[in-house]
Amino acid sequence: MAAGLCACFARGAEAPAAVPLAPALPRPTFTGTPLDVRSPHREPYRGEGVPPPPLLVPAGTRLLSGGCAVTSSDARAKRRDLALATDGDKQYSPSAYLELAPGVQWVQLDLGTQAAIHAVCLWRERPEQCVYRDTVVQVANDPAFKAGVTTLFNNDYDNSAGHGAGQDKEYYEDHFGKRVPGNGARARYVRVTGNGNTSDPYNHVTEIEVYGDVQLAVEPEARPPPARALTRGPRFHWRAYYDKLLTDPSDRYVLCNQVDFEGRSPTADDVLRVGMVDMRDGDRWIELGASRAWNWQQGCMLQWVPGSDCEVAWNDREGDRFVMHILDVKTRQRRTLPYPFYCLSPDGAWALAPDFRRLNDTRPGYGYAGLPDPNRDVLAPADEGLWRIDLKTGERRRLFSLAEVATIPFVGPPELAFTAGSKHWFNHLLINTDGTRFFFLHRWRQKGETGRFITRAFTVGADGKDLHMLIPSGKVSHFVWRDAAHITAYAGHPDTGEWRFCVFEDQSRNVEVVGEGVLTWGDGHITYVPGTDNEWVLNDTYPDKQRLQRPHLFHIPTHARVPLGEFLSPKGYTGEWRCDLHPSCTRDGRAVLIDSTHKGGRQVYRIDIGAIVKPDAAKP
Repeated sequence: MAAGLCACFARGAEAPAAVPLAPALPRPTFTGTPLDVRSPHREPYRGEGVPPPPLLVPAGTRLLSGGCAVTSSDARAKRRDLALATDGDKQYSPSAYLELAPGVQWVQLDLGTQAAIHAVCLWRERPEQCVYRDTVVQVANDPAFKAGVTTLFNNDYDNSAGHGAGQDKEYYEDHFGKRVPGNGARARYVRVTGNGNTSDPYNHVTEIEVYGDVQLAVEPEARPPPARALTRGPRFHWRAYYDKLLTDPSDRYVLCNQVDFEGRSPTADDVLRVGMVDMRDGDRWIELGASRAWNWQQGCMLQWVPGSDCEVAWNDREGDRFVMHILDVKTRQRRTLPYPFYCLSPDGAWALAPDFRRLNDTRPGYGYAGLPDPNRDVLAPADEGLWRIDLKTGERRRLFSLAEVATIPFVGPPELAFTAGSKHWFNHLLINTDGTRFFFLHRWRQKGETGRFITRAFTVGADGKDLHMLIPSGKVSHFVWRDAAHITAYAGHPDTGEWRFCVFEDQSRNVEVVGEGVLTWGDGHITYVPGTDNEWVLNDTYPDKQRLQRPHLFHIPTHARVPLGEFLSPKGYTGEWRCDLHPSCTRDGRAVLIDSTHKGGRQVYRIDIGAIVKPDAAKP
């Protein structure tokens, strides 16, 4: 996989020429012959004024660390002292270096964004020339240095600092500084660890400089794979939501919606055609049925029933109620259940649903026209909530109501809290990968407001018990279950409140960030690429100032982002009838499906990614 990833980045780009790194040097502080430090792990003394061998870096490499934020393991270190490590002054003086407590301590630099790091230079020269012990230089995109850590230098030969036994040599400090190759490692954070020196037990830093190239890490030079149109006009087509099963188990058929108009809200009389495209027979359209319960963002919830190779399900309206159809696409036998659904369990035995009448009132584009909300004027009704539906019997039961969840206190920022005048609803439900729990959003709009709403997220057992407030901040958007115990969501980070793609461990407070410094384009519809051991994620963006939307892949181990193209969203596609890309993968993880309007109307497209994420796998 690594070879394929490198090949993908390399197409169409020539490696820049290598040039010697030439950092500005301070005046020598120590002169003469240093004391003999007896250690079999020390490199030989080069001699007074003898420079180290040149370190070659790509042409265009620049200083990235000047004035960047610095933190340390020493709680006593003050911010003004930490700033000395990146202030540009490498000249030793008693007041111009950072001193940390004895023992194992580290200094960490935050470059502000991910970069391709080509060199880390370290100055610690003192009048009494010495050797610093257990020097370890590491880089990562995780500020806690718990995941994705790359070690660039380690002379801790006996692992006394706890980062593994190193093979690099100890060395005498001098005014040339220590120049550590970065090898193009992609990272945002740089950490330098030490454990005292041969003169005293303290740790010191005069200056740390990090050299690299931000653009190389964030925007690799690669030609995106082509997008193949699966549907065509004059009618318009799109799929259901990005988190549904949209292809059959063989990945031959993709389910699609079809209408003959755009640019307005659906009415109760507008009929949507339900069908599937045969991707192995000239992208032939196969009609399956119709629906009068649909919206622009999620269609009629059309999806394959999990565990079945022939059954598909979608919502419809019959008379004065919304219903669910389950169709066998081989026999064409259809059965109808008396309630609509939102998501299906992994075994295809049961489903969940909110009240689509209330969704149409509170969040147009996600509910269905045709039936008014009987509780339109009730802020948190006791007879509306989340429902579990048995797909065999058609029976349903309410797990809990809006009124019940609205009694649970809000513990996020006080200015976001719901009040007695707030209107509540449920949105976006998803069952975990083993069917034991599900995730849902509780949303509310403050009195007098019409657009803005606030969100918190819960998980709960499949039986409606063991409710857990997973994301209480009031800032939650798109999400996906990574596995049965972890949710990845674009949300406010619990520590900072800043929007990030975070992995939340269910029923705990454990959180980690995905794509720090790389996935910086804002909200997106994130999922994991099947068959890649959760190493690859698929994501997209909303239109930028040029109205371009960008699907992309992100490789978690290497922090590499791979663009999959740019797709124009014309100005008319806004609000309720916008066309999000909603990227999703085929079940084998070898292709991405998107909805796009870049050719003048919403249609479905396929982008093959097998050569990127599975370069060594045989093609089907």
